Amino acid sequence: MRVEAALLQERCSVATQKEEQANQRATELRDEVKVLEEKISSLKDGREEDGRRISGLEAELGKLQDYVIEQHDMGFELVVNQTTFFYGVPTNEGKFDNRKAFYKGDLLPLADIPEDDDIGAEGEAGGGATEDSPAGEGTGVDAMEDTLGEEEEDAQEIVNVMD
Repeated sequence: MRVEAALLQERCSVATQKEEQANQRATELRDEVKVLEEKISSLKDGREEDGRRISGLEAELGKLQDYVIEQHDMGFELVVNQTTFFYGVPTNEGKFDNRKAFYKGDLLPLADIPEDDDIGAEGEAGGGATEDSPAGEGTGVDAMEDTLGEEEEDAQEIVNVMD
């Protein structure tokens, strides 16, 4: 009987130790959960802050893009005024519209001209060639889009530098 009592007492001691270890591990896991919850909360706050920052940068990028377009318009107006002065071409008759181009014999808004057709130097689809400008190079809607794309990249670089 003494042997049985000793075995039972030893088993109880082992069970008590295992229970203490399990309780200790449970406490450690609860602490780890708290730490992870704090990290999650911090990351959510960071994400919200990043969202606000991105919104601000997008607004600033929009302003910069508007500024670039305004500069293009001002440059166009300067060239038109110089054309009037140097060549005597009347521009106040309302016939000039920088948002239109000749396409297949018709004067159409740029938005109505298919993107896959290049407007050449003569204003006709297919890209007319001149001495200074080979067919399709630096003319038409694609050239204007390339120029705007480059200036958007420049504007983006300005925003990145501001950060």
